[in-house]
Amino acid sequence: MLSRHILCTIIAGSQEMDLDTFLTAVREGDVQTVRRGLAAGVDVNDFRWFDWTPLHLASEYGQTEVAKLLIQNEANLEARDMGQSTPLHKAAAEGHTGTCELLIRSGADVMVQDEVKHSLTWTSPHPFIKLLLGAALGLVSF
Repeated sequence: MLSRHILCTIIAGSQEMDLDTFLTAVREGDVQTVRRGLAAGVDVNDFRWFDWTPLHLASEYGQTEVAKLLIQNEANLEARDMGQSTPLHKAAAEGHTGTCELLIRSGADVMVQDEVKHSLTWTSPHPFIKLLLGAALGLVSF
């Protein structure tokens, strides 16, 4: 059995893509390559860099369109990395409001805490706090 940290090749029909190519496309917001990877059967919940899923990576870099594709392909909104951060933690910490809105609209838990019990309000830039509080209180609709 191959370790999850060994470069693997995903083969589906005539398409193939290694996971590192897919993750680079996620990080860079290359929607077409991400679509090809999804069509080739890449696991959207595979943990790689720092135990991040592709959705953690898209969220960290504010790649909202890529995040949307991953969510449409059943990416886990509540996946935890090594520090117990979720994709929403990553997007919030970097101030990616559009990505945060997508994650919240898709059902991400706005009350989540990481391993040191930091909530999203701890890691988020000031303008995002209003969005989080509104979502938590049901005052913001998307």
